[in-house]
Amino acid sequence: SYRHQSAAFGIQPTLDYPIEARGNIVWINPRDACDPIINANISGNIALIDQGTCVFERKAFMAQEVNASAVIIVFNDNQLKIMMPAENKNVWGGPDPGHPIINPYFSNVHIPVIGITREIGDILKDHLWYKQIRVQWIEDQ
Repeated sequence: SYRHQSAAFGIQPTLDYPIEARGNIVWINPRDACDPIINANISGNIALIDQGTCVFERKAFMAQEVNASAVIIVFNDNQLKIMMPAENKNVWGGPDPGHPIINPYFSNVHIPVIGITREIGDILKDHLWYKQIRVQWIEDQ
């Protein structure tokens, strides 16, 4: 069991329906998923994405577009972050005063999304070089 932070977007658990995600972890390309993902083996698996610069919901949407079953975002440091819809930012993470909270990506993410610390992310990435990592998580309310 590892510390993680669930996103405030994407599929959310309820009392009656916990969220379950399972699959092999695939470190996607490009690593920050700010541009379309080009991995051939992501469908049905869990996308491992670096925090990078674009907004969290864009990353999740890009992974969903290539049929990832879920997303794990690796934060830039060892602090868990609250992943809320970006306010006053464009989709690339740049300042955009007056930008609506609900951007085109936020309401169109329908897969579970969590974030983990850089320390845990680095461990996963190190293991991906020589073996397959299978993950299962269950999130309930």
